[in-house]
Amino acid sequence: MRIGIDIDGVLTDYMKYCREVGLKWCNENKKGKMINQNAYNTTDMFGWDDQTDTMFWLENIFDYAENNPVIDNASNIIKKLKEENNIIYII
Repeated sequence: MRIGIDIDGVLTDYMKYCREVGLKWCNENKKGKMINQNAYNTTDMFGWDDQTDTMFWLENIFDYAENNPVIDNASNIIKKLKEENNIIYII
């Protein structure tokens, strides 16, 4: 079987990153405030318009991709899937 595994929210804790780094970014740049900590995207989480959201991600996307830790046990689960002869695609 071919299995696609998404990084955001599957292999990493996307929500935690958005809350922590987004709130710090809000304070440093005086752009919005936390309005819904359970929202799945930063526009709803901080009340940003699309331009502000783009600014945030342009500044933080590489930090997110390179430094956000993988969720516990993700590696073991992927290894098990591979041992079962599945083809894994990281998306």
